[in-house]
Amino acid sequence: MSLAISYINEGYDNAAYATLERWIETKYPQIAEKARLANATIKDNDDRYTLNKKVTDLFIKAAQLSPDIANMDADVQTGLGVLFYSMEEYDKTLDCFQAAINCNPEDALSWNRLGASLANSNKPEQAIEAYTRALQLNPNFVRARYNLGVSFINMGMYKDAVEQLLTGLSMHEVDGVVDGASSGVVAESNQSLSLIETLKRAFLAMDRRDLLDKVKTGMNVSTFRKLYGF
Repeated sequence: MSLAISYINEGYDNAAYATLERWIETKYPQIAEKARLANATIKDNDDRYTLNKKVTDLFIKAAQLSPDIANMDADVQTGLGVLFYSMEEYDKTLDCFQAAINCNPEDALSWNRLGASLANSNKPEQAIEAYTRALQLNPNFVRARYNLGVSFINMGMYKDAVEQLLTGLSMHEVDGVVDGASSGVVAESNQSLSLIETLKRAFLAMDRRDLLDKVKTGMNVSTFRKLYGF
């Protein structure tokens, strides 16, 4: 599942669909076998729309096995959310990620994915709430902190954005911090660089061009905070 999400994040949709199909084949072999017999003409090199529909149908059939929340498979809902997300069907994505959260309300990754989907649905206030919940569950979740910073920028809350981005950068200075970069939707390949570039965006919006040269890879965040009052 994490590998499939990483493929989606990097734009390798067909690889993601193939990975999700293998996930279904492993956990729900009976569904995959029936689908294979019914859709023998669909090939792995078909266009992304055909492949998406094929795999989405598999996940829907898996979801129908346990329609009630008590027995629902959160991973199936996550997979469906990712499939809908890749096709920019954000309303359906939101429903799936919310269902995954209903199954496991303490899962910070699901809250981060919900936040990203809300942000893409032009619901920044709700996105901020979801990212904040993810950070309450896992304060070391740098990806959620980065996403929260971006949402604050989009809301014009630049000082709040700077606080989150600097905190995220400070976590990169600590060995062993699990940032979850590959587990949230729309992740970046180089998260530290993303934090730095986004921090510069915030300072530009604040008309603090004097700080742009001070923001760089390897910067001492604590010293920066003391010198410039952040």
